[in-house]
Amino acid sequence: MKNSHKTLLAAAISLGLMAGCNSQNDSETPTPMVRFATFNLSFDRTAAGMLAGELALSRTEQDALLARLADGTLSGAEKTKALDVQQIRNIAEIVQRTRPDVFLLNEFDNDGKGSDTTDLKAFNDNYLAHAQHDEVKAISYPVLQNFATNVSYVFSGDANGDGAFGNDLIYIPRDASEMNFLPLTVSGRTYTPAEQAAAFEAYIQQDPYLRKNRGKYAERGGLFLPTFRRMDLSLVQDIFKNIKGTRNAGQIRLDITNFGNLLNSDWGVAQRMVVATTAANGAQVLAAAGADAQGRLAYRMATSGGQLVTQSFQSTSSLSDVYQVLLSFRFSFN
Repeated sequence: MKNSHKTLLAAAISLGLMAGCNSQNDSETPTPMVRFATFNLSFDRTAAGMLAGELALSRTEQDALLARLADGTLSGAEKTKALDVQQIRNIAEIVQRTRPDVFLLNEFDNDGKGSDTTDLKAFNDNYLAHAQHDEVKAISYPVLQNFATNVSYVFSGDANGDGAFGNDLIYIPRDASEMNFLPLTVSGRTYTPAEQAAAFEAYIQQDPYLRKNRGKYAERGGLFLPTFRRMDLSLVQDIFKNIKGTRNAGQIRLDITNFGNLLNSDWGVAQRMVVATTAANGAQVLAAAGADAQGRLAYRMATSGGQLVTQSFQSTSSLSDVYQVLLSFRFSFN
């Protein structure tokens, strides 16, 4: 997967361990407290398979690679790999120091479909299960869960008659001759099959994934959401003042959340699907309406705001999409 795609994964402890033991290797007396944590890892890589290869390295292979990095005999891709391995070790040490019972990993590069926990298991077995510093102990998590973050194009309704709604993948027609729309009335306006076919053709043309996969069924988790990047800025000025012979300290702090949005209103703004999406990230661009007289599946185009949808994504509109400024002052009296 390319560097521009971010993926959400989670590693979770089984119910039995939620009683207070946060590791298979811990010997401390269990407590009724359950600790949760979230880590932003920046485990994104520039090419598919890079992170998987780094995570798959055994402890011995990691040590050999880092020894070569230390003696200056590495360059190019091998040096980058060694630096990435050290990054993974640093993250593992943080987890070993904080020792959460349940934790969530963000920016963990994978295919986005949520069906494969191989990389999570490798992180657990090759990094977390080995103490990264003399001051910490190894930790291991027996239950790992990878969540899908990519989107699937599906029908709303039950297209194949199996009793499950909103999970049937659409067929991406080669051209209008393979479309089978029924009339659609929205807010007193009736859209003919021909109008919907034209609208769906335009929708396909503006969507790179659909345009590339014409004549095929949509893939489960095949559509990547747009990249979202945000930059925050903090400025701190320490102030010292002698009062009656005693040195007192103060601090002025300026925090600008989503600083990029202050510079450009188009920066730091996330995007979401225009069409309705299911809890399983199914984008319902077509509404199944049963079979026609010839037994072919018929459907209607999705709408938004009383109009046929024309684009895949739209900007979100929450507080996290705009810049926020906080000015604070702290003074410590001695």
